Amino acid sequence: GQVLVEAKYIREGTPPSKATEGIAADLTKYPQETFILFVVYDPQHLIPSEEVFRSEIEAKGRNRVLIVR
Repeated sequence: GQVLVEAKYIREGTPPSKATEGIAADLTKYPQETFILFVVYDPQHLIPSEEVFRSEIEAKGRNRVLIVR
């Protein structure tokens, strides 16, 4: 299987839910056997709970979320 790395940047004025929507869309556009590492850059700490953000995405399977601040 393949491993892909997708980067997301949480900017001021863009709610973290927008990144979650983008990640959900990314999960549908790649083949099922592809494992995706999402690197989420959140320099201004706009994600209120890393655990909730990460668990909602990882629950969909075949991915991991790394939040970088």
